[in-house]
Amino acid sequence: MGCAGPNQLKGFTRAGMGPCQGRMCGHTIVEMMATERATSPAEIGYYRIRMPVKPVTVGEVAGLNRKGVAT
Repeated sequence: MGCAGPNQLKGFTRAGMGPCQGRMCGHTIVEMMATERATSPAEIGYYRIRMPVKPVTVGEVAGLNRKGVAT
């Protein structure tokens, strides 16, 4: 498709937007792009890390006040 990197591919295809948020498929996506371009995964890059860094439940999010501190 000519995507510049995995973040653009994510925007076009939603790859990496499932329940794991790219934690399981992200490396596979980068490997596939690197293979297709005959380059290294390091040159392709990886998904931008976004909050939350680790999976959280809705209950945990609901327990935060406006300053992000647990109540």
